[in-house]
Formats: sequence, C-alpha cells, structure tokens
Amino acid sequence: MNKIQKIFASGGASLNFALLVVTNILWVSAVLLPSWFVFSIGTDKSVYTAGETHVGLFYVFHCGERGCSQSFTKTGSRIYDSVIINYTFTNLFKTDVLELQIESISMLLLCALSCVILLIPMKSTPKSTSTRFLTVCVILPVACILDIILIIRATLAYKEVSASFKEWETQFRFSLLKVEMKLPSSILLSGIGAVFAIMSWGLSIVLYRMSRRSHVQNMGDGIFMSNKRTSVYP
Repeated sequence: MNKIQKIFASGGASLNFALLVVTNILWVSAVLLPSWFVFSIGTDKSVYTAGETHVGLFYVFHCGERGCSQSFTKTGSRIYDSVIINYTFTNLFKTDVLELQIESISMLLLCALSCVILLIPMKSTPKSTSTRFLTVCVILPVACILDIILIIRATLAYKEVSASFKEWETQFRFSLLKVEMKLPSSILLSGIGAVFAIMSWGLSIVLYRMSRRSHVQNMGDGIFMSNKRTSVYP
C-alpha cells in the first residue's frame, strides 16, 4: 500500500466511524421519540375535546385541553378513554408491540457494536484491519434490514390509519370530527439513518478490499524476501 492509499485508508476509516456515529444518533432518536405516528383530533368543543397524540414504540403521549398524559405501549391495552384513540392504537400495532421493540433494540445494538469494533484499539496490521471491516460489512446490513422493516411497517400503518380517519370524518355529519395526520418524524429520522448506514456499509466494503489487498501484498513480499535470502544463503 503506497502513501496515498494509506492516507485514503486512514481518512476513510475516520469517515466510516463518523457515519456510524451519525447513524446511531438518528436511530436512537427515532426509536425513543414518540413520533412514529402523530395526529390531532378536533371537534366541536361541546361534543368532543380536541387533543394531539404522539405514538412511539415504547410509550404514547397525549395532550388535550385537560392536560397531558403518558402511558407505556402495551399490546391490547386501553391507553385512553377515547374510543377513537384506542381504535387508532389497535390498528397501528396489529403486530405484537414486543416484536417491534425487540427489532428496534436489536437494530441499535448491532449498529453500536459496529462502532465499538472500529473503535477498539487493535494491532495495526492489514490482516486485523481487514477483519474489522469485514465484521462491520456483515453486521451493519442486518441492522439496516431491521430498520427498513420498521419503516415499511410504520408507513403501511400510517396509510391505513389515515384512511380510517377519513372514514371517521365522513361518518360524522356537520364536520363534528376533524383528524389531522402530522409528519411522523421518527420515520423520517429512521430513513435518514438507513441512508447513512448504507453509506457506511459501502465504505466498509471499499476499506476491507483495500486492507485485504495490502495484506496479500505484504504476504507476497514476505515470501519473496524469504526466497531471496534462501537463494543467497543456501
């Protein structure tokens, strides 16, 4: 590996670690924030109290005229007295909530493990370096796939619940019920994190191939020098 390649490898490794750190921050924010589904419900005050609900993988946050309340996300549990909110909650999590929570936690752990692998000091040899990048190349796609699954599930549920809300609005005459679906920031953060993860994965492949090529070259040089010494000193 010449000097230019060494500089690129060093800078590439730093960039790769930075991409993983950004991915971790985005995914942690997406998983912990109750923003996978955000909607507001407003009607005639004499009929129904307006409110805004933030649904997350681990807890639900609701604010209305009577104040705010918070509850942990549980499958089949009644979160509020509102029939509409409970109906929405049931449709959002047709899949067991525990399964989604396990997927999200596994995704975070795998991404964090990739960062740790690149951060732990190891012998600065081409073989050890290529092994580290190879490990990241294997682990990171699994985390990215889990993230994409969460995004797909959330997007499909978002569309379904949005359609359900429109049905509710048409069933109420005189515009008594108004439901507004807002931007699900957790889905957006999770998607951006997936982009950074894919970039890190591609860079890891490039760095692995460079380290592997350097390792093979060093082995060839070692064999050549050994044969040369043998020929000089029979």
